[in-house]
Amino acid sequence: MRFGIGDAVRLKAHPAQSMRVVEVAEDWVICRWFDKAAVQEGAFSADDLESIPDGND
Repeated sequence: MRFGIGDAVRLKAHPAQSMRVVEVAEDWVICRWFDKAAVQEGAFSADDLESIPDGND
């Protein structure tokens, strides 16, 4: 699946955590999310992510 900047996504293995795509590099998707008051960022394989319909959980 292809993702674009600004897409709402979640990990297939941890669907409770929603994230926003901030960069796409080949098969890697860089996402940001809030962990309490801190902003977190991580790179994930596109195969490990799924889109969140309409950006809502």
